[in-house]
Amino acid sequence: MKPSHLGLALVLSTFTVASASASQVGPAAVRSGTPTVVLSYASYDPETCYFATLPILRVIRPPAHGTLTLGKQKRGSGKGACEGKTFVASTATYRSSAGYRGRDEMVVEAETDIYSDGTGRRSDSVLIILDVK
Repeated sequence: MKPSHLGLALVLSTFTVASASASQVGPAAVRSGTPTVVLSYASYDPETCYFATLPILRVIRPPAHGTLTLGKQKRGSGKGACEGKTFVASTATYRSSAGYRGRDEMVVEAETDIYSDGTGRRSDSVLIILDVK
């Protein structure tokens, strides 16, 4: 079954001091039992098209009513100087338990080396809230 796509591409386009942040995706509707990409994460500079090291994803809190599979997927870079270029993104794909309907939540952490001198790291925690229909 081909996964549907619900996503957030977190693009880190500046090289600054090490930091940590938190964000939220959703609430977003997904179909029960259907694999859905709920997070797509990559680091690149949209002006120079420099694609940084692939972010490492970790499940901090798994979903209570399904599974979350971490993987990689080719993605397009979107508009701007990098339009038409593809890159590999780290992804999180959610699939609810059979017949489950209702709310589900999970937390994923993404850690990235994004600094040109190789000394910094950035860590983001993402709360993903889904309305499973």
